[in-house]
Amino acid sequence: MKKRETGREDTRARVLKSACKQFSIKGLHETTVKAICREAKANVAAVNYYFGRKEDLYREVWRFSHDLMLEGHPLPDTDESSPEGWIRALIRSRVEAVHDDGPTGWFPRIVLKEMAEPRAMAQELRTTFLKPHLDRLLATVGTYLGEGATELQTRVCALSVHSQYVLMNIERGKGKPILGELKISRPEVEAIITQLQDFALAGMAAVKERLGNGC
Repeated sequence: MKKRETGREDTRARVLKSACKQFSIKGLHETTVKAICREAKANVAAVNYYFGRKEDLYREVWRFSHDLMLEGHPLPDTDESSPEGWIRALIRSRVEAVHDDGPTGWFPRIVLKEMAEPRAMAQELRTTFLKPHLDRLLATVGTYLGEGATELQTRVCALSVHSQYVLMNIERGKGKPILGELKISRPEVEAIITQLQDFALAGMAAVKERLGNGC
């Protein structure tokens, strides 16, 4: 009995990983259940058996790939005594994920495909998987700027951080990234991370200084 249950778990895992890979390359609309199961070496009926509809499998792919990303590129808990450290960690986590061609980089590519061709469930997925990260970023930026910052100032600073790795994901997905046509090496990724961290925090420091001067 245990052997049969293990076999079922293995089949489900293979189908889920195959779906993550396929959706990250082609998106929901262009990916077929047949292609997913062919790569997973599973019967087409396996999707219906384990996940239900294709859309339900897609939801599970978001959850699974999101968790994989956080395992591979984790974020520390928010430390109100060092919001700068958390923002640096956020930028590192997201830039690393964007340049990750393995399973822990599936999630940014799946999000990119959803942005290009949003589905009816897009808002649901954004609310579940993306909004908590944005809320956390807003709260941390607000802590850094202090009580004198307006909501608009806080949101613009958060946007300045968030847009860096979002645009990088978009450009990389197009195959013609603004950073150039060549594949970015690991040392170059490190250099990118450091520059984006310094750039974002220098800008926020300028805003904070202006607030301190009553401007």
